[in-house]
Amino acid sequence: MHPIFFKNKVVISVLILLGFGTGIYLDTTLKNYTHEIIVSPNIGGTNYLYSKIDFLSSKLKEQDKSFFKSIGIKDFSNVGIIKIGSTGFSHKTQ
Repeated sequence: MHPIFFKNKVVISVLILLGFGTGIYLDTTLKNYTHEIIVSPNIGGTNYLYSKIDFLSSKLKEQDKSFFKSIGIKDFSNVGIIKIGSTGFSHKTQ
């Protein structure tokens, strides 16, 4: 083997280790995740969708721990406000 190959192998190994170390550090210190869901209700489903969003918003305001634990959210203190917006996307069927 050539010494150049060994030198590059060491540099690449060090860079990979630094990348893993930085990734693990950032993952343990920065836990800020944003989740967005885009839904398209069927005909007549908009009232149902809005009622469910209102229900979840009221549970957030009440800080109902048992409700959020029942749906799998252990710590809801960092859960943000549920927003309804328009994406400008439209789908037409013929």
